[in-house]
Amino acid sequence: LETARAEFDEVSAEIDSFRSDNQLSSDSVSEAASQIQVARNSIQERLADSTAELSTLKSRRDSLLIIDLEQLELLKALPEIATNPAIQSLDSELRATRLRYHKAQLHSTEAFPAVKLLKSELEDADRRHREAVVSGFNGLLFQLSSTISSEQAKVDSYQANLDGLEAELLRLASLSTELDRMVVSYTTARAGFEMAQRRLSVAQTTGIALPEVRVSLSGSASPPKEPSLPPPLWLIILLAIVLGLFFAITVVFVAGYLDRTLDTPGEAERELGLPVLATIQNERGSKRKRRRK
Repeated sequence: LETARAEFDEVSAEIDSFRSDNQLSSDSVSEAASQIQVARNSIQERLADSTAELSTLKSRRDSLLIIDLEQLELLKALPEIATNPAIQSLDSELRATRLRYHKAQLHSTEAFPAVKLLKSELEDADRRHREAVVSGFNGLLFQLSSTISSEQAKVDSYQANLDGLEAELLRLASLSTELDRMVVSYTTARAGFEMAQRRLSVAQTTGIALPEVRVSLSGSASPPKEPSLPPPLWLIILLAIVLGLFFAITVVFVAGYLDRTLDTPGEAERELGLPVLATIQNERGSKRKRRRK
């Protein structure tokens, strides 16, 4: 018993030290690998989503960079510019000033002081409106660039995590053989220790000195195979009745489905497309009916 306990303690310390040095939480590498696989699949999905989002943002930015800043109407057509409250307010002010300027021109020349003032106001409103549109466009580009940088950082982070998980899987694969050997040694030592405890308990109870037996376990045990018995007679009869009924119904159904006989004048008219002028009664069938009656 003391020898078995010493061997068991030695193997236990060895496997605990191995798990601690290699940061393993269980005796099975496959469990740790399964957890890493789940985490890797999740990161791969997020990486794919971030990569698609990054590609969309870059495409959007590239399409905006080719726009000329002098094309004011094209800039105003952008959804981010068109829905800007400040630009909408300036646009309304510009239209109102332009309308007043055109009305004033109908009654006075540009040399008239009131018309000159309106022209100055129109130019100022047009300048502020243009500056607001260009500023909004530049802000949109800056926002896109910031979002692209943030999304790129997320993609890089996901890729780094994915590379780390791949490296961890490779490390676990290299540790699998050594850990399996230690687990087998641990199981063997534990079984020997438990056997020695039972033998000592029996010896203490009965007072019989038993010879020393060394226990060595290898491989895996298979459960005994129970002899297969034939099914009972009542089950065979029941199955025969059920199968007979099933086959009989199937044969009747198939025979009725395959029967193409025209039994009524209506069926003949539907199949041939011609009207029925007369029918001939089956004499044999009539005689049989009379006999039955």
